[in-house]
Amino acid sequence: MKKILMNKDTLQNRINLLQQELEYHQNIKTNCSTCEHSQGVGFCLMWDCSVPDDVIQVGCNDWEFDNVPF
Repeated sequence: MKKILMNKDTLQNRINLLQQELEYHQNIKTNCSTCEHSQGVGFCLMWDCSVPDDVIQVGCNDWEFDNVPF
């Protein structure tokens, strides 16, 4: 089995990529505006009902994201 070696530049590049990915994930808003189930008008397709205003801002435990940030 061949060892996979890493030099300082490769390590730093990997760290930079991971930091960018972590920042991306930390900035995802987990509320109704990014949820796969939201119809975008305060209506939840999963529960087939209107969503209370206070829940729209924070989302719920059934929040799902499709990786499209808009």
